[in-house]
Amino acid sequence: MTAADPEAALRHAIAEQMGVTDGEVTLTSEATEATAHDIVLGRTGPGTPCGDLLRRYWYPIALVRDLTEERPIKAVRILSETLVLFKDGTGKVGLMQDRCTHVGGPMIYGWIDPKGLGCGFHDWVFDTEGNCFFKFYNRYIPRPWAKAKAYPVQQYAGIYWTYVGPEPIPALPRYDILARTDGTRRITAYPEIQANWLADGIGDASVPPISADQTESTQFALTTYGITKRTVSRTGEIDEQALILPTHLRTDALWLRTPMDDGHIWQVRVDFVPGPESGIDPAEETPEVADDESHHADAATIPPFVSLDSWGSGGGPNADRGQVLLRALLLQDLHRVHQGLDPLGTVRNPEHAIINTKLNS
Repeated sequence: MTAADPEAALRHAIAEQMGVTDGEVTLTSEATEATAHDIVLGRTGPGTPCGDLLRRYWYPIALVRDLTEERPIKAVRILSETLVLFKDGTGKVGLMQDRCTHVGGPMIYGWIDPKGLGCGFHDWVFDTEGNCFFKFYNRYIPRPWAKAKAYPVQQYAGIYWTYVGPEPIPALPRYDILARTDGTRRITAYPEIQANWLADGIGDASVPPISADQTESTQFALTTYGITKRTVSRTGEIDEQALILPTHLRTDALWLRTPMDDGHIWQVRVDFVPGPESGIDPAEETPEVADDESHHADAATIPPFVSLDSWGSGGGPNADRGQVLLRALLLQDLHRVHQGLDPLGTVRNPEHAIINTKLNS
């Protein structure tokens, strides 16, 4: 079985659940196949079908405030990988594997050097690209055979972002709430959620603005970045939300969600209030940050906006189309990645225009 082969992955997922071999599984039951779809889509690790798909996108991994002169190193968990984020002695930010390639020392206990992050056990230093050097007094002797796994990091809108997928590296999407300079941004940080990124919901941690019993209709539409959901109440009130594939949600704010592994999600909320032109490049900006500890780190306390079982719930004759559309898009993207194509929402032009994520704004 190849990890990116969707049909083989579905069969393997069912076999694992049933305790049989892959060859004993036949995909004939729609219900059984749907269950396998959910299992496959919920997995985030390297080499899993959806894990490989998710790696084709940029994700937030930390706030700029998280790396300081006193605390220049931070452990990061993303897509079932444990990594170390650090700021070297020159101010460059890097992200590398959490273990030294020499003796496996934990890099979270390393030391900061002008050239990179040093291992706490020996004088081996790794730069932001993972290149290894043995530091002998003031000399840096290359150790090319000991290169570490490292990923690119970009600072944008007060957030550190990374891409952990294959080359060529796509451009970091410039979503409106993150890229606009005609106003003020504010970030709210939350505790991690104990949930699967998809099966337990990745939605807004709030009650939908239009309740089910007041909903007249719910319509869904595809966009270049995901799906929009437009709900009309019986009194004519309109609410529009957008799912930005694969994990982000646009309500009045932008909810950025990073799957840490199969059972945890890291999230931040970015609000934008229009106002006078700031003239500040988002790549240099450090917005105000508030911490919200009031939300319990349990998916059961968060009404899901998007999940295979519940996205689109909320009433109206077309409400069930949301979950069907989301499932179809993810499975379609699995096939696209398997064929060597970009998934939906990939941006290749680094000079692309700001992406409007809310059609009624």
